Amino acid sequence: MWHLPSPETLTTRQFVGMIFEEVSKPARIQAAPKILLRAMGLFNPGMREIIEMLYEFEEPFVVDHAKFERAFGKHATPLKEAIGETVRWYRSNRSAGDIRPAA
Repeated sequence: MWHLPSPETLTTRQFVGMIFEEVSKPARIQAAPKILLRAMGLFNPGMREIIEMLYEFEEPFVVDHAKFERAFGKHATPLKEAIGETVRWYRSNRSAGDIRPAA
């Protein structure tokens, strides 16, 4: 099986922490208990879908792109670099009122 290059493996908490670090804000993370998500799913079809996909967040999901890398020698952009570029792009475009990517 082939996987495209992916950056280093992090937990969601680590990833969110990197974003907050880049914007120089303290990370504030909250997790909703499953019972609350299930209750919300009774009234919101979108929440029912999230509940169905929770298994993806309960176990490590590690993608190995070594086969692709051996064949093509490509590397994924490190997350810190990608987050920094994204934040800089957003900051330079939000003041113009148009944050859509350039075509």
